[in-house]
Amino acid sequence: MNMILFLLILILYKTKRSGDGRKDGGNYRCEEVLSQYEQNVASAKAEAEKAQGALLQCEQSSASAKAEAEKAKIEAKKAQGALLQYEQNVASAKAEAKKAQGTLSQCEQSSASTKAEAEKAKIEAKKAQGALSQCEQDLIKEKMGDKVVENENREIISQKITADHVDITKCGSTGVYYNSYKHVGCHGFYTSDLLEAFYPEMYSNPKIAEHLKLGSKVFYGAVNYKFAFSESLDYSPASFSNILCGKCAVSRSETACRDNEIKSFCYPAGYYANKDYNQNFFAEKAWPNLVKMSGATTIRAKQISPLILVNSLGKMIDREGNETGESYFSLTPYLNNGHIKDCLGNTTCKKFAAIMKKVAWDSDKEVLLKTVFDDVQKVNPYYSDNEDSSVFVGTNFV
Repeated sequence: MNMILFLLILILYKTKRSGDGRKDGGNYRCEEVLSQYEQNVASAKAEAEKAQGALLQCEQSSASAKAEAEKAKIEAKKAQGALLQYEQNVASAKAEAKKAQGTLSQCEQSSASTKAEAEKAKIEAKKAQGALSQCEQDLIKEKMGDKVVENENREIISQKITADHVDITKCGSTGVYYNSYKHVGCHGFYTSDLLEAFYPEMYSNPKIAEHLKLGSKVFYGAVNYKFAFSESLDYSPASFSNILCGKCAVSRSETACRDNEIKSFCYPAGYYANKDYNQNFFAEKAWPNLVKMSGATTIRAKQISPLILVNSLGKMIDREGNETGESYFSLTPYLNNGHIKDCLGNTTCKKFAAIMKKVAWDSDKEVLLKTVFDDVQKVNPYYSDNEDSSVFVGTNFV
């Protein structure tokens, strides 16, 4: 019994000691956990502080970045403003350049015009002196090119026919006709000058001019025209040019001669397909093909019937330089003195009337054919000291 009680007491004692030991161990573990917690808290605080510092740094960096961005925006605006100003300056510079170029162009045009006028004045002065040789004419033509300058005064200066024009080595075999027809010593003119004065647009159209100049491979011919003159003119066989002339004193029934102040007239000879004749008519400036047969120092010329250009087959060329495909001879039944008739409802006539408007070279200009004599030439029996007494002054001429 005592033994059992002793054992029981021993067991209880051990149990208590065991409980106390567990209690002490638990306290130790609790303190350890608490310590670990405090360390974690401290670490968390440190991390938080570190994070807060990083956040502050980030905010500062962000603020700096914003400031840089604002600065960049300002710089960009400045740059954009500078670019805009630059573009404006460029545009202004371009405008000034164009203005300067326009001024320069105008200056060049004025200079060119002045030079052309100066050249023209020189030529006229030399012609007036009778000192412009054919060689000089060719040289001037070469310098000025093929450009046709309209004669504002519409004046043509004569050239005296001399023994040189009869020289076979210079003018060819036909030059002898100047002698045969007693034209040596007379003054003559060129139909080419007359045509350029009447129809400057014809010679200034490159498409047409290539068929009217010296050296052209294909020459156009002229039909339908008729010119009237206040004094007697005759054509020259020495430089035959597909032109014939008549005197009103002989042909009073001629329409051109109904005006009593008209003395002569010229019209096509019919050889529109002959290249040499056409060249003499449109381009020759060395061998006169119209010869003055009176003593007047000034002859007035006007067109009676319009000129029509045709190719070698007689097909008409319009004023733009295009072939119409229509024959001049198909037009002639509807013409009266070189002008279209009143069609009176005739459909074919109306068709050709429309074509006539496109092909007819018409002119209401008056051209003056002037003769200038030097001191030697004044012995010419046709010369008159009183120019007014030999100049045509009729008021019904034009």
